[in-house]
Amino acid sequence: MNKDLTGQEKEILAILGEECAELVQTCSKILREGNRPDLVANFNEEIADIKVMLDLADSSGLITEDHHRLYQKKTNYYSRLFSEGNIG
Repeated sequence: MNKDLTGQEKEILAILGEECAELVQTCSKILREGNRPDLVANFNEEIADIKVMLDLADSSGLITEDHHRLYQKKTNYYSRLFSEGNIG
């Protein structure tokens, strides 16, 4: 994608970045403070926000067709890690 971003695309990217940062913060809190109900609720809220923004990024054309190939490759990789008992 080598084009100028529209105002809408810039807004989507800004909000998506902010939501990702908020998820990182929530994950850190859960790791430090435990699996408290308020933190789990916040975690789910941040995940929902990110999913919405990813859907908006996709519908606006920010996510390219190459994403689908990469997504499958990464799904296979991470699934293999968990199935081989290498994580957790």
